[in-house]
Amino acid sequence: MSLTRLVLDGPLAVLSPARLGGNRISFEMRRELREAVRQVAVSGACALLIRSEGPDFCLGGDVREWADVPAAELRPKIEVLAEALEQLRRGRDRLRPRDRHRWK
Repeated sequence: MSLTRLVLDGPLAVLSPARLGGNRISFEMRRELREAVRQVAVSGACALLIRSEGPDFCLGGDVREWADVPAAELRPKIEVLAEALEQLRRGRDRLRPRDRHRWK
């Protein structure tokens, strides 16, 4: 992973967007984030800390990549990040009720 960094350290996973220029979420970074979340899901981690490297946490989607992409191809590329977020939600829902407060 070149645009993100994932460290699995026992019960804690640390995921860091690490793209120069404000951590804009490119198509490649979306794929890396999805893969990182998948790795966390199968690890022994009980918590995921998402923090940035650099002064900006995230400037949003890198729409500069979207200009030459036909609409029919754009939607699946954007949905990659939605898949990662849904996997995070499912992981939260598997927690015991007494642990759910940690995810709010």
